[in-house]
Amino acid sequence: MGGVDILDKLLSSYRPRLRSKKWWFNLYSNALKLAVVAAWRLQRELHQDSSTALSHLDFRKD
Repeated sequence: MGGVDILDKLLSSYRPRLRSKKWWFNLYSNALKLAVVAAWRLQRELHQDSSTALSHLDFRKD
């Protein structure tokens, strides 16, 4: 369960407070946040031996 807890923590970091009455918008928003976290994790794994790895916030800003 450790991986799920880490993912939930990363998804809740820097979360914009969006409210919508449409169910599909919340689903789309969550899928987009999940894709950003997955891309950040992949970037961290690819650049772990160099100093070019970005923090979670810096990755979201770029």
